Amino acid sequence: MTVEGYVITARMKITMTTVFLVQHAYELKESYESVKIIGVYASWASAELAVARLSLQPGFQDTHEGFSIDAYKIDEDHWIEGFVTPYDKDA
Repeated sequence: MTVEGYVITARMKITMTTVFLVQHAYELKESYESVKIIGVYASWASAELAVARLSLQPGFQDTHEGFSIDAYKIDEDHWIEGFVTPYDKDA
């Protein structure tokens, strides 16, 4: 049986299978973004409560649309490709 991010086996062993990552991002100026990892939570409801708490704080209250909640399965790769580092030739 599965209950929001957990697997419960016949022997009642509870195993967490999913966590919920809360982040906040907003644009500082053209091409620059501020991203904050707020926390990792065991349930979607806990993640939503974190957003509600922080939404009242200075800075966050003006950029409420910057919050996001994403579910991640445990013990799974979530970035499966390589990457390229962009750079500014004039910098």
